[in-house]
Amino acid sequence: MDGYPQERSWVYDRHRQGGLKPTFIRGVDEFIKKAEKQRRKVKQEGGIRCPCDMCMCVSVLSASEIKVHLYNHGFQPNYWYWTDHGEKFPHIDPKNVPSSSGHINNDDPFTLMQHMVEDALGPNFDFQSMGGEFNKDEVSEEEGNDDEDGVNEENGNVGNNNEEPPNKDTQDFYDLLTSVNQPLYEGASKSKISICVKLMACKTNWNVPQKCLDFFASMLIDVCPSKDSLPTNFYQAEQMVSMLGLKSQKIDCCANGCMLYYKDTITD
Repeated sequence: MDGYPQERSWVYDRHRQGGLKPTFIRGVDEFIKKAEKQRRKVKQEGGIRCPCDMCMCVSVLSASEIKVHLYNHGFQPNYWYWTDHGEKFPHIDPKNVPSSSGHINNDDPFTLMQHMVEDALGPNFDFQSMGGEFNKDEVSEEEGNDDEDGVNEENGNVGNNNEEPPNKDTQDFYDLLTSVNQPLYEGASKSKISICVKLMACKTNWNVPQKCLDFFASMLIDVCPSKDSLPTNFYQAEQMVSMLGLKSQKIDCCANGCMLYYKDTITD
């Protein structure tokens, strides 16, 4: 899989026959040590935010409790960069987004968000078919030999490095992606999209009423220096995530969280 720091390949590779992989156990220890170095934040919050797939960095737990959660549930999706635990997210450069030649930059958060969008839209979705910027680094070695010194031997024309701009739909999507990934305010580790996703996670994981989430959103706006950076209510957060192709789906379930198979799903 592309789009993550290679030294963190263990993060979503925890199981082996008979238990957990030693690399995952060592990695969790590494994560705990790194999180504990944020002494001021740990003291202020009374513990460490748990990044397991259930807590989603919302619950604050002890180091031992977090270990158990990570062993049982694994890390929350796409948490390659531990931004809730002191790490900085790589700088977003729109020029490094996927090109029409198929090149993908693996070092920026655009790649991570791209994988999320592709997962949401299904395996038949081709991100490159939407267009994109021409990457001059992708010129093949053969082309480089044929056009040495910038001259094409076949037609004698001097080569150029003009970049092909993305089409309007693609550019609009990249602009949206850039805007929602910007920090909420200068020095903030959170972005607008991360807050939107956390609001949706609260509703999913704990069945929080929408009116309660609307109150949370308004409370965040009251304390955030930049008022325009946050969703005003749960509906707006849901719409923002939906615009990126990450739509939510309501599934009927019993009190224990088991899916109910009836109507359209009766034969599943």
